[in-house]
Amino acid sequence: MKRVIVLLMTTVVFVFAMTMDEFKNLKAPYGVTDEKGRTYYYGEVIVSVGPNDPTYVKEISLAYDKAMLSMQADFILKVYGKEVVKAIYDSFEDDSSNANEFPPIKEAEEMAKKGKVAVIIDKFLDVIENKLDKKLIEQGVRPDKIKKLSIVQKKQLFKDNFNKNIVKKAFGSMEGLVPRYVKVGQKDGATVVAVIAVKSPKTTQFAKDIARKRVSNVRGKPRKLSDLLPKTPEDYTHEIGLRYTYDENGRPMLLSYGLWSVTNKAKSASRRQKKINFAKRKAKMQAESYIGNFIKTNIQAIESIDTESVDEEIAEKITTFNSSSKDVQELRNEMQETIDKYFKKFKATSNFDLRGTTEITNWDYKDKNGLIYVGSVVTWSYNQLENVNNYIKMTKNKKKKKEVKEAVIIEKESRDINDDDDF
Repeated sequence: MKRVIVLLMTTVVFVFAMTMDEFKNLKAPYGVTDEKGRTYYYGEVIVSVGPNDPTYVKEISLAYDKAMLSMQADFILKVYGKEVVKAIYDSFEDDSSNANEFPPIKEAEEMAKKGKVAVIIDKFLDVIENKLDKKLIEQGVRPDKIKKLSIVQKKQLFKDNFNKNIVKKAFGSMEGLVPRYVKVGQKDGATVVAVIAVKSPKTTQFAKDIARKRVSNVRGKPRKLSDLLPKTPEDYTHEIGLRYTYDENGRPMLLSYGLWSVTNKAKSASRRQKKINFAKRKAKMQAESYIGNFIKTNIQAIESIDTESVDEEIAEKITTFNSSSKDVQELRNEMQETIDKYFKKFKATSNFDLRGTTEITNWDYKDKNGLIYVGSVVTWSYNQLENVNNYIKMTKNKKKKKEVKEAVIIEKESRDINDDDDF
């Protein structure tokens, strides 16, 4: 039987001992948009070590990152298929005679869902073969270059340009995707980190606003920060990753939980404290990176020299996949690596800063297996952004003037701080 705990001072109810299947079904079906424009997505990753391993807590943190990357790769693949069908049928609107030679739109959509996007594009190219020159010119290809190409080369060039454009739309449409629930649980004898994320008109608008560093008109239910935070040290170990919520004035706010571990036993109290302090810095970096990735996913709103390269790289992977017998999971893994590489490169080369963030607390906790959890909580809010901006302005004005034990299986679920109306 499930044990339900109702927290005082808040209306949030959360459940312990939920199975992974029950957790996954919290917001199923996924990828379906409801009447309010909200769409939920799911991702999960197996933790590479067991709960008695000294690196277990760190690996949970890394697994969360991979679960988000997995979800983002799936997101792009699903949106890619929809955008392919949409672009093709938009093209047919200009030439109704060709539309009769192509499958009905519902049939094409079903083909896209089954991963038969390459077949759809090839059918489209067969239908418009006599108009390939015109289509390539519309894509920006010079007429003198087109004359030198064979039909096969023209089709391949059209596909490459077409894919690049579709992938850019798919990647850019990830803006506003935020985790709502996180669970660390057991599945087939292994520890799994699972994430349920949501994208809605509110979160999408806020993503655009925060990326452009402008005031958002999005409003929600005002909340006190003290009501949103965990109540006990152990409760903090249940939280990892980003949450979307609202501040006391009802303005959008990001709440981010970083998690790390102390991997080696220290011989002295001072060395142990040094290791904990180092882990807290790592946890803070993780928490800040979740806020940064939320902003960076909105590539349409940020000018970056890397934007085109990531579009091209993902487009190339999808094109290769469509013309070979590659496994879908292999493609997902390659896309995750590309997205991850882009995020890391973006952080190193862009002028992105964390203005508006502050660490509100950090903590450490020893669990039943003797592992030390270390965490940091970082928030981004308009109050903090205004305070920093005012401080900078004021500053400028002044200048002008030993033993292996059997592990206890631990399952954790993040606290749901949201109502559905938040999104």
